[in-house]
Amino acid sequence: NNLASISSGYFYRPVLRKQAEARRLGMSAEDFDSLLRKESLSLIKAHPARFLALGVFEIVKLNSFSQVLFLNTDKAKAVFHNSLFLSGLRGALKLLGFLIFILAAIGVVLTYRLRNEWAVLFSVIVYFNLIYLFFDSVGRYAAPIIPYYIFFAALVFRGKKCAE
Repeated sequence: NNLASISSGYFYRPVLRKQAEARRLGMSAEDFDSLLRKESLSLIKAHPARFLALGVFEIVKLNSFSQVLFLNTDKAKAVFHNSLFLSGLRGALKLLGFLIFILAAIGVVLTYRLRNEWAVLFSVIVYFNLIYLFFDSVGRYAAPIIPYYIFFAALVFRGKKCAE
């Protein structure tokens, strides 16, 4: 049961309540899945702009890189006394993530002429961002593509030379 393992999240509580009600009514897992799918698709159809806005929010979450494991542990909270400094450090890392993402996007634009040579890297970056456009994401999910972001961000500092 995937929902039970992440049930503390605020998006999942209503689903868990519905799941408990479905079990009480004797609904099978397949019927419950079908019910949720129909309900989700009808909500998306009724509110496409909200769905797309949520996708933008998920991309921002994915590319914030604020999920540095050390800073989100109880030990870190104890060491820093859950202080304003800890919040500031997390915020600085989030801003650094946005800066790297923006610089990487500029690097991609600068290397557009070389798109055939960089097609695999472009594809991986686009794949991750498109997948998490429609799913609940967390900054740590971007870990596999952070090196690619850093690579393209570094190209920005090479200026016109990187496009040659």
